Amino acid sequence: MADVEELPFPDLSLAPVFRALGSLVNALAVWLANVLVRLPRYLLFAGRAKKKLSKTVSLARLDSAGDLKVEYSEPDTTPRGWVERNPGLRGFVLEVQLAPGEPFAPVRSNASSPLALKNDFFEGSMLFLLATDPPDCPHLEGVAPRKFEMQIQGACKVEPTGGLLLMGGELPERPRLNFVTSTLVKGAMTFVQRRTSGMEWTLGSSKAGREEGAACAFPLVTGVDALVQTPPGERTPRLGGTLPEAPAARDARKSAKHVDDMVKLRADGTTYSLTFYSSVIDFANWRAANMPIGSPALDSMIGQQPIDVVVYDADPRDREKKRYWFRFRCRWDKGLEKFGADAGLRRDRAAARAAVAAPSITSNPDSVPSGIAVTCRARTAEAGDDDLGAAESRGYAVVREQASAPALRFVALDGARGAPLHDGDVVRVQRPASKLWLSAARGGWLAWRRRTDPKNPKPKPGELFVLSSPARRHGQALKYGDAFELAAKRHADLVVATAEGPPSARYGGGGPRLRRS
Repeated sequence: MADVEELPFPDLSLAPVFRALGSLVNALAVWLANVLVRLPRYLLFAGRAKKKLSKTVSLARLDSAGDLKVEYSEPDTTPRGWVERNPGLRGFVLEVQLAPGEPFAPVRSNASSPLALKNDFFEGSMLFLLATDPPDCPHLEGVAPRKFEMQIQGACKVEPTGGLLLMGGELPERPRLNFVTSTLVKGAMTFVQRRTSGMEWTLGSSKAGREEGAACAFPLVTGVDALVQTPPGERTPRLGGTLPEAPAARDARKSAKHVDDMVKLRADGTTYSLTFYSSVIDFANWRAANMPIGSPALDSMIGQQPIDVVVYDADPRDREKKRYWFRFRCRWDKGLEKFGADAGLRRDRAAARAAVAAPSITSNPDSVPSGIAVTCRARTAEAGDDDLGAAESRGYAVVREQASAPALRFVALDGARGAPLHDGDVVRVQRPASKLWLSAARGGWLAWRRRTDPKNPKPKPGELFVLSSPARRHGQALKYGDAFELAAKRHADLVVATAEGPPSARYGGGGPRLRRS
């Protein structure tokens, strides 16, 4: 019998096992992202109507403009007048009630001087600063992504109960929340409660047949972001900027856990300067902001009702007995929003026309000057040239339907301001109203960015584009009415075009990006 040759058994490799484990972990991560992020976002935004946007090509047209000045139709003492002068306020309305039962009086956001506050309890002034587009508040521009800031300064005429004031928010009605939004709101409020000493909140309840709205409140001295006490006779800090509270004093003030350890407010002539701000409530767009689920509209979370910011003191033995010092009402006016949109278009057009018509800019009135505001529209085969315009949303460039496109400024890299632009020039694109520059972002998407280092005038590579006509008439001056396209300076085969598909519900339009020509 012949000997049987024994073959060695091959060694087993663990590589397939690790690959399988990696695939399993990746699948679990995708599932968690779908459940925790995409599903809530779908439930929040699925009800919105989506209007189909035509696919655009990478062409636009420059339009010349005549001489036109902005003429305001509303007085500078009403919400419509304020929105007309700053369309970025849109439909937001702020009102103040100085005593229960009194009528609400409108308050101007981003006012040039503080508004006087005076009632039986307090005498002082306030400012309400709001981040808008175009920007209208230099202070908030320097502390982005802060969306609003309320500053109050004054002295107590009567001493609060126990030296303690409460600050918070109230809703007139109980919000109608579905399971997803209710879970999200409860989770967010619980997170904030852990970070704010003495905070209390409720989503509303029904007692004895009477429905109570949602509310939250916290001790003012621990909840505000800055608090400065100025003794009588000393100089008080100026409102409109950063209040000078030392970091150590702020940490000690906010870390107080018991009422006895908190700063007490006295009616002894001391002037109190405080500020309260947030980066998660965008009043100018009536949305939440900087949240993992996106930017849901406030109406989708609380319904169509105002938000009241209140300051009051309460009986420590019965917290239901409140004495309101102030009530600031924040609400959204859709009629005012439409008025503001029309005012913004008129303002952009007027600014572009006035800039183009400025004398001594260029010797050739038909050529397109560098650094001067002009209007430019995206072009489609179906919609023509007058329906789509380049705009801004959440920091990114979008193409959306509008009656008139906002002005843009094309600045030649090597040319003087006012010199004609030529086919083949390297340019930067800027929004005159907000001073933001168009820049290529991650994935080829286009975003509006502010220069991070004002002392360094050298533009970033992503800000440089090559301006050219479809006929490739290199070196010839561009004229009003000529079609053009923008290509990336560092990637000549990538041109600006609008992405296919319906407009984004999150950004309000189609997103232009760099695509291969």
